[in-house]
Amino acid sequence: MKIALVSPYDWSYPGGVRDHIRHLAAELRAREHNVRILTPATGAEARKVEYGTYKLSWAASLKVNGSVARPSLSPQVHSTLRQVLKREHFDVVHLHEPMVSGLPIAVLRMRDEIDAVYVGTFHAWARHGLTSTPEWAYMSTRPLLQRYIKRLDGRIAVSPAAAEFISRFFPSDYRIIPNGVDVERFAHAQPLPQFADGRPNVVFLGRIEQRKGLRYLLSAIPAIREQCPTARFLIGGDGPLRADYEAYVMRNGWQDVHFLGRVSDDDLPALYASATVMCAPSTGGESQGIVL
Repeated sequence: MKIALVSPYDWSYPGGVRDHIRHLAAELRAREHNVRILTPATGAEARKVEYGTYKLSWAASLKVNGSVARPSLSPQVHSTLRQVLKREHFDVVHLHEPMVSGLPIAVLRMRDEIDAVYVGTFHAWARHGLTSTPEWAYMSTRPLLQRYIKRLDGRIAVSPAAAEFISRFFPSDYRIIPNGVDVERFAHAQPLPQFADGRPNVVFLGRIEQRKGLRYLLSAIPAIREQCPTARFLIGGDGPLRADYEAYVMRNGWQDVHFLGRVSDDDLPALYASATVMCAPSTGGESQGIVL
């Protein structure tokens, strides 16, 4: 089959939805399907040519749900998008977070022009209440979005929490398909050699932002060291709070707290294999994190 995977978020920045799409594309191609990714992209990465990827619009940063989202906002995408959809003759158009970004909505707007099966996957979860930005956004735009969500032939949620959240606004039948994991990729990984000296490693991995809860792990270091003086802490990932947390560690004079920065896909299995304890102190705002 020929399949389009439509990303709502900026392809130039790491994130759970982007990783989900990237790994799904790889698995579908391994099963001999013809896959194209349609996505917004910004900066130097937008000019980088990637196999099977159409970079169709720009994106903007928005603080939402304890994180930073970068949805597509370009209104000039329609003519280029129509050309791509008509040229490629997709059998399946798979939209991710189809209601939260300009690009997926533009694809749905052209639903009657393209003879394909349209599927939507919903990734998000947010707390109840109008103080929740996602909840307020869905509540205020539901009358407009209702006609677009009806154009989906199938609906997927990545977790029961994601299904519960989207059902508050658009009740329907959502099939729960969790984020996939290539277990073979991790099955035989060896630890990072510089941290394979027998000392216990506590590993954190994720964007260093409010909702990932790294501050709770860091504040627990004195108590952990009372019980396990040789414990070492490996902090994988980057984000807006990294500099503040590094300064916090320096002020306290804690040794063997290593901020590794963004961890490459090639190094991820080795980082997990290095962990005596994997700590994921997320505080909420996500339906099922890719790291978990």
